[in-house]
Amino acid sequence: MVGTEAPMLVITEGQLAGQRWPVDQEALLIGRSETCDLVLPERQISRQHARLKREADGYYIEDLGSKNGTFV
Repeated sequence: MVGTEAPMLVITEGQLAGQRWPVDQEALLIGRSETCDLVLPERQISRQHARLKREADGYYIEDLGSKNGTFV
C-alpha cells in the first residue's frame, strides 16, 4: 500500500494477546493449521477458521464453517 499504513489485526485474548499483524494482502487465511497465513494456536479456533478479504469498498471477514463461529 503506497502512502498509507496497512490496517492492523490485533489479538486481544489468548496466548497471542497483544500481537499485531498488518493486513497487507488481498486475503488472509486465519486458523490453527500451519498452512494458514495467520496461525492461532488456540483450541477454540478451527484448522481453517476464517478468511479476511480486502475488496474495493473495504474489508470483509468470512467464517469458513468454523465450529465456534466468527465474531467482530
